[in-house]
Amino acid sequence: MFACSEKRMSVLSRALQLAALGAALAVGVTACATEESGAAPVAEAQVDQALVVRYGMTWLQKTRIVDVQGVGSDATTDAYDGDTPCNVSLPLLCIRKSGLAQPGYITSTSTNRWTGGFLAMSRGHLGTDLTSSAAGDAICAGELGAGWEFAEFHDGGGGWNFQGYGSAALAPNRFWVEISNQPANCWNSAYR
Repeated sequence: MFACSEKRMSVLSRALQLAALGAALAVGVTACATEESGAAPVAEAQVDQALVVRYGMTWLQKTRIVDVQGVGSDATTDAYDGDTPCNVSLPLLCIRKSGLAQPGYITSTSTNRWTGGFLAMSRGHLGTDLTSSAAGDAICAGELGAGWEFAEFHDGGGGWNFQGYGSAALAPNRFWVEISNQPANCWNSAYR
């Protein structure tokens, strides 16, 4: 068994909490093995650098009524700090705002409003590709055409959920959504 200092064990504990365990854990184990053998320790900055990542906010498809998609947050969503490591590849939720009237067969609430537009998905992209809101807009427009932009938390006029016309299936799981008034995006969240 390795005899490892409390500080090094803390580094290992952090590694186990991150989604990208492979490289981080290997660096941490090497640090402890090096410490036990009496060799020069791995620099703390090298260990910490392997563990640091930003997080971005994600949503999921919640409902489909006829041709209207309902998307939004769930218990996993963290609109204040981001919930998914940015080294993960997910599609972006894209929106084309068109000023369309709300169909009579759906209802809106203060936290689930009609966007007046269309919703679609980009292909999967690493969160690290999202260096700004404009970078997300460029991905959506580049893949879907002029007028498409990266969907934002408040696009329905409220927050947490919104609705828009969409194709039969948006994404099987989670997708990136930006938020303009919180540091919960891959370009502005805190490193952890």
